[in-house]
Amino acid sequence: MPFISAIIGAIGAVATAVGSFVAPLASALGGLGLFGRAALSIGLNLAMSAVQGLFAKKTAPPPSGVDLDLQFGEGGSRKVMCGRFAVAGHFNHANAYGTANGTLQQVFTLSDFPVTSLDRIWIDGELATLGAEDATKGFVVTSGDYAGKIWIKLIDGWQTGADSGLVAGSNPAGRWGNNHIGLGIAYVIATLAYDREKLTQPPQFLFECKGAPLYDWRKDTTAGGSGAHRWDDITTWEFTENPMLMAYAYHRGVAFNGDLFCGMEVAAIDLPIARWTAAANICDETVGGARRYRCSIGLDCNAPHGDNIEAIMTACGGLLVTSIGEIYVVIGTGQTVVATLTDDDLIDGQPVSYQRRRSMDALVNSVSGTFPNPDNIWGPTSYETARDTGIVTADRRSRDVSINFGTVPYAEQAGQLASIYFSENRFEATATITVRPRWQVLEVSDWITWNSARYGSRTFMVTDMQIMADSDDGPRNTVLSLQERSGDIYDSVTVTVPPAPLGPATPVYAAELQDFTVTAATGAGADSRIYPIIRAAWSAPTDPTVSGAVIEWRAAAQPAVVMDRTVTSDRTVAILADGIVSVTEYQVRHKLLTDPPRPTVWGAWKDVTTLDAPTNDVAVGLDQVRDDVASTLTDMRSEIERVKAQIIDVGYSVQLGGVANYQTVSRVMQRAGNAEAQIVVEQDVRASGDEALAAQLTSLSATVGSNASAISSETITRASADDALAGDIISLSATVGSNTSAISSESVTRASADDALAADINSLTATVGSNASAISSETITRASADDALAADITSLSATVGSNTSAISSESVTRASADDALAADLVLVEAQADSATAAGLIKWEASAGPGGSVLARFTVFGRATAGGTYRDGGAVLDVTATGASWSFFSDQFNILKPDGTPIAVFGLDGSDLLLQNIRVGTVVFDQLSSANGKLIIKGSGTNASIEVFS
Repeated sequence: MPFISAIIGAIGAVATAVGSFVAPLASALGGLGLFGRAALSIGLNLAMSAVQGLFAKKTAPPPSGVDLDLQFGEGGSRKVMCGRFAVAGHFNHANAYGTANGTLQQVFTLSDFPVTSLDRIWIDGELATLGAEDATKGFVVTSGDYAGKIWIKLIDGWQTGADSGLVAGSNPAGRWGNNHIGLGIAYVIATLAYDREKLTQPPQFLFECKGAPLYDWRKDTTAGGSGAHRWDDITTWEFTENPMLMAYAYHRGVAFNGDLFCGMEVAAIDLPIARWTAAANICDETVGGARRYRCSIGLDCNAPHGDNIEAIMTACGGLLVTSIGEIYVVIGTGQTVVATLTDDDLIDGQPVSYQRRRSMDALVNSVSGTFPNPDNIWGPTSYETARDTGIVTADRRSRDVSINFGTVPYAEQAGQLASIYFSENRFEATATITVRPRWQVLEVSDWITWNSARYGSRTFMVTDMQIMADSDDGPRNTVLSLQERSGDIYDSVTVTVPPAPLGPATPVYAAELQDFTVTAATGAGADSRIYPIIRAAWSAPTDPTVSGAVIEWRAAAQPAVVMDRTVTSDRTVAILADGIVSVTEYQVRHKLLTDPPRPTVWGAWKDVTTLDAPTNDVAVGLDQVRDDVASTLTDMRSEIERVKAQIIDVGYSVQLGGVANYQTVSRVMQRAGNAEAQIVVEQDVRASGDEALAAQLTSLSATVGSNASAISSETITRASADDALAGDIISLSATVGSNTSAISSESVTRASADDALAADINSLTATVGSNASAISSETITRASADDALAADITSLSATVGSNTSAISSESVTRASADDALAADLVLVEAQADSATAAGLIKWEASAGPGGSVLARFTVFGRATAGGTYRDGGAVLDVTATGASWSFFSDQFNILKPDGTPIAVFGLDGSDLLLQNIRVGTVVFDQLSSANGKLIIKGSGTNASIEVFS
């Protein structure tokens, strides 16, 4: 019985699946929960979302038209395969029969809805050729080692009776009977003839098909189109790759034989046919010899509706618009500007929110990823990266984001979408404005021009619109949320960036600040001390693209230590004080910043020698070291983020690059009603000539309704010829309604030829409604060839309504070849309504070259109430040449033994008052009464008493 060993385990695995296979189609689970007001709910700013998702909790992969892994058991989701797709199938049935059980039948489900055709088959990775058709077993394989030994038969879902070959071959009889029809289910029957040399074990199959026939209202004469399509007659539908037809079908709901088992069941009246027609027509436009947008997807009937819709939108640059009584899609293409607004259309007194640029963390300058390539056995293949080298240069770092188009099996389309999402991300301006009621005619997704005297003229898309209620101060006024857009984004597979806001003439760009000069000067600090400074000045720039400048300075004797400062274009003077000491030669230079970004170069160094202010060099030196430490801490945090991103990138390269030597994925899931529990473990091990990597990702989750808890961990180690890295990220969360609690821990170590770094970051949070508490801590150590640093930062906070309290502490130590610093700070804050109180205690100690040393102790407090505040504090400075106390206070008291305060000193304007003082011997030059009537003088050889009437 040759095939018994091959199927003995499979029979147990699929015994219950056969019953599920022929059971009536069940209603789907899941809910979108995204619709509610006129807004773009899916598809906006995909590139920024991908950046923000780098450290998000790992979830199930999004719906796709490709599944290269054979599925087993009955716990999987039911799927409607649309477009051109490829799957290994869901293994449902195995049966051996004939002489010595020499013939094996296998059944693989392709889709839970009829498909159009079976086009190609790979057997053990080799493309197979099919020959003559056997009436019972299907088409025979005529190529490779399995020629004449395997037959393939497609059951496309339209069958009305059980397959005769499965019924006849049932062993024992009746295992596959006449009631095993699978109406509406598309599946493949593979029949294998045992061969002791070439076919002793069942091979691996991959099936490429054309998916479900779908309704096209444009071909329905009764719906305003032209043709025989009818919504209520599935036999009139046809195969399509148009993503809008898939999205429309999913919104209406997918049914077979009267059973609606997948989709949202939205009424046709809520899907405005004219808008859906415009979107579908755009997808069908011919671009480069092919339709503009095509989609391959397995609609997951158990997934949240938003996951299915978002997967379709990603394939066409689509934006889902949800409005009152309407749901429609705007496709990724240029739109006509329907209105021009000016500042006169804005409502006086209403706030205007305008943001010209995104934060650097939200920007990308390179989009790369993969698409399922049919010419690579549907394996993930890199599409052409969308990148602009000028933007990378202007950003001064690479910011690549990975977007994988699992629903796009075409390289050109994937590259086009990458350039679209790249360019959309670089059109950064956003605004929220309130305009007159006449603009109620605007709709979400409309393109408008806002010609503003203050903010300039730009084209925007309306992403949200709200009409103010009659009870508001401005009844029927319209609040618009806007996102910058340009039609050039969608023209071709090229990156488009915003143009410089210049006039029609040929622009002349500035290369440097005009009349840039540096001079030595002195400045007085808050403690009345005199400090050496450098004054940089220039003429106001006339180039409208200049947004500011970066100024760098350094001591001529220490060119490797460079400090910098950024100034905006409205400034013409900059005071450089950090790190400046007396009678020292410095060099200063600058470089322009521009908007939009363009490459600029550094100007020449300018020499200047600082003035003499010797008594303050140590204090200023401490400020310099302190700022150096703050800058170093900032750099270290950035380094930690870079290392974390590197960990994620490494993980992605293992998962997507196909280079892992060993990879396992283990998933255990159980559902009962609205309760679900799941454990997922992913392990990857890789080794090459210059790199080794091991990674493990583990997640545990449990949900009952809206209550949820989860634990996730990512552990990665890597060693290469340049460095070694280890990272461990753990998060725990629990949610019941609006109450949440979470713990996260991130540990990173890295060593290279130049430096070593270790960091540990922990946070605990708890939230009940608007009440919240949190504890966070960061512990960082770093050593390099130039310096060593250790830091510990802890913060505690509590919030109830508008009342808050917080405690922060920072401890820093640093040592280099030139200096050393230790600092410790504790800050406490409390706020209730509009009243606040804060206190600070800080110790600093520094030692620099030439015996410059300083120990400083600071105590400071501030109390604010009713819009006014008072400060108080004291500073102790100790140097090698002396010590001094400085006090900030309205009065100075001394306590008696019983605790009663006696006011000794006080301030009257700029005068110091003495009171409650008993004086023994007083040595003076002159005493004057407060009213000026009595003056007693005693100086040198003269003495007098003067009395005035």
